[in-house]
Amino acid sequence: MALRPQGERALHYVVIDGIDSARGLVTMNDPADRKMLSEERAAFEKDWSATEHWMLLAVPALNALFRYVVAEKIGTIILSAIVAHQAWHWMTDRWSALSQYQFQWPALDTAFAVSAMRWLMLVLVLVVPTIVRRRREVRHLRQAVRARYQYRARGRRVVRRQRTNGIGAG
Repeated sequence: MALRPQGERALHYVVIDGIDSARGLVTMNDPADRKMLSEERAAFEKDWSATEHWMLLAVPALNALFRYVVAEKIGTIILSAIVAHQAWHWMTDRWSALSQYQFQWPALDTAFAVSAMRWLMLVLVLVVPTIVRRRREVRHLRQAVRARYQYRARGRRVVRRQRTNGIGAG
């Protein structure tokens, strides 16, 4: 998987399927274009160099790691800790970029109240019919279960015993 620019400096991922060294072609699945797209290797490498040759290499190394080096449970814990550590660093980097912007709470005035009421009405229009429909479905399901039980009980005699003292039947 490689990261490459698309159009006006937008970046997206492509999956490299193969490289034909004899013809100088790279075959890839490009979600922005189509599958099995062939492109000249020089043109691909030129586009790819804009991302500093970023790529993700997927190899079956975890299988070998878990088979020969460490048990799968311990390896999963260690790998999770490494991923969490990397995610923490990414989050702190993004926080430093986000903290450069000034955010303010909205002014609590009439315009805000009107906007909030519109959103509330939209939520009610979307949510209430769903709740009503679900309740009807549950009611119909309960009625169907009751009807089935009554149908079964009609064909045979149902004998109910009463407990007298909680020990046995009386």
